[in-house]
Amino acid sequence: DNIEQEYISSSLFIMSSRYEGFPMVLIEAISYGLPVVSFDCPEGPSDILKDGGGVLVPPNDIVGLKNAIIQMLLNENDRRKCAAEGPIISKKYSPDNIYSYWSPYPSWKAVFGDRQTLAYRRQCLYRKCERHQRSQIWCPYLPHK
Repeated sequence: DNIEQEYISSSLFIMSSRYEGFPMVLIEAISYGLPVVSFDCPEGPSDILKDGGGVLVPPNDIVGLKNAIIQMLLNENDRRKCAAEGPIISKKYSPDNIYSYWSPYPSWKAVFGDRQTLAYRRQCLYRKCERHQRSQIWCPYLPHK
């Protein structure tokens, strides 16, 4: 029931997923200072752990995953190093950093305007813009005046 307590009482985090998108659970684990042992899925873990925080094992290498877990448990220096790197890495994905990254870009309302303009633009997105006979996905002449 209390995931925070589980993270705090754990020695390391193991991600045995074969496929991941953007693994939020991995970011949570490293934010609590847990060293990670993970399969190097096509996306996800390698993007987050490229600067440290854990060990990546080739996908589907179950023996390699087992060996990496044992090695991490036996090597206190590696665990401490990864544990120290994790919270630093996780800050890159904090809401404040994400907001500041996207803040230079205009908001949805600034780009698409009010609901009436948005509804009209949506018409142009999904069918040919009748006014300009554009077959493109989006009519560049919006909003129509």
